[in-house]
Amino acid sequence: MAARRHRALPRAESEGKEVRVTARAATRLRAPVWLAQLVLPLLGLWLLRANPRLDARWEHHAGHFWIVAVTALVSVVLGVWVSEAARRRGDARLLLVSLAFLSAAGFLLLHALATPAVLLPGGNTGFTVATPFGLFLGAWFAFASSTDLTPARAAAVLRRQWLLRGGLALVMAVWAALSLLALPPFDAPMAEDASHQLVHGLAVVGIALYALAAVRYARMLWRRRVMLGIVTSYVLLAETLTTMFVTCVYAVLDPTTGRLRWANAGQDLPLLRSGAEVAELRATGMPLGLMPNMRYQEQVTLVPRGGSLLFHSDGLTEAHGPGREMFGAGRIAALAARQLDGEALIRLLLDELHQFTGPDWEQEDDITLVALERSAAGVDAGRPAEPGRLAEATAEARSIPIRRGRPATAVAEAVERGGSG
Repeated sequence: MAARRHRALPRAESEGKEVRVTARAATRLRAPVWLAQLVLPLLGLWLLRANPRLDARWEHHAGHFWIVAVTALVSVVLGVWVSEAARRRGDARLLLVSLAFLSAAGFLLLHALATPAVLLPGGNTGFTVATPFGLFLGAWFAFASSTDLTPARAAAVLRRQWLLRGGLALVMAVWAALSLLALPPFDAPMAEDASHQLVHGLAVVGIALYALAAVRYARMLWRRRVMLGIVTSYVLLAETLTTMFVTCVYAVLDPTTGRLRWANAGQDLPLLRSGAEVAELRATGMPLGLMPNMRYQEQVTLVPRGGSLLFHSDGLTEAHGPGREMFGAGRIAALAARQLDGEALIRLLLDELHQFTGPDWEQEDDITLVALERSAAGVDAGRPAEPGRLAEATAEARSIPIRRGRPATAVAEAVERGGSG
């Protein structure tokens, strides 16, 4: 057999081929790594929203202050460092990127400084709105950084860099003064409806701007690793805004049979009492508006005669006592197990809440209660019910002052007093 002859490659040519092979391998690996960075946080958010029981609750004001403040401060320092690098390099696009992150990090720091019961005695509007406002402001810088920066536009941005940086610092300084000194309009907590509308408006616009910026960067700079990191960062900032949406429970009751159909969009679980037993009514679903075309799991159960339902918001579950412990779902379930009518149960829950929180408590969130009781017999006060209708039903919604803090709390009471099912 003829021996094969192998031509020895020159060293430089061999090294060049090795570099090209390594570069191709790195390029193939880059896409799945980037997609994993992008998808994993979104998957975690979906899991928590689809199954709220996985979302462990821990709230400690001093802990919140230090964790958020240190995280935000480190992010601010990094943002300033990137901004200085952009100034030295004369890079207008990088300057706008740094301002986007400085806006989000700076207002996150302001949110930490206004933590209730740390530097301030209670919460105010500055604490509630700081984070979404910073993300909203950063979204505009992110969008601007993704536009077509011609040499003339880039030069204009660089000429105004001190105005942009100084203006952002001034806005944050004014915000800090109003929030920490409790000056109008930050001298009191914002009304719940107004707060939700403002936060949701900021979130919708901010998410759209971050999404546009991310798409533009992905199209322009797919092969540049650093810029792919910016795309990921913008998507994660938009994801942060998606946590600011509405939760609810939707239920339909047939009073003739006691059949209840319900769906849950991220709200605390309703409770069904049957005799002395209390069960949580579970149905998975994400908060309203979080994702388009979302489908919600529908569940069906039977409310027995003499049984009752309790719907409540997390303002009751997460109310804090003097030691910062929460009122808790277990305490609510234990109180709901007592065989009381709807109005008596609501009064009991409010009385227990007052005793738990103490005289100096400032209400942190809305406390909404809806109690529904099915009568033990098909008649009420000797009067038969009309077929297919309740013999007598009362539904009352009124505002009841709870304690200092928000001026009033919505308490809804619905008590079924009869039925033919």
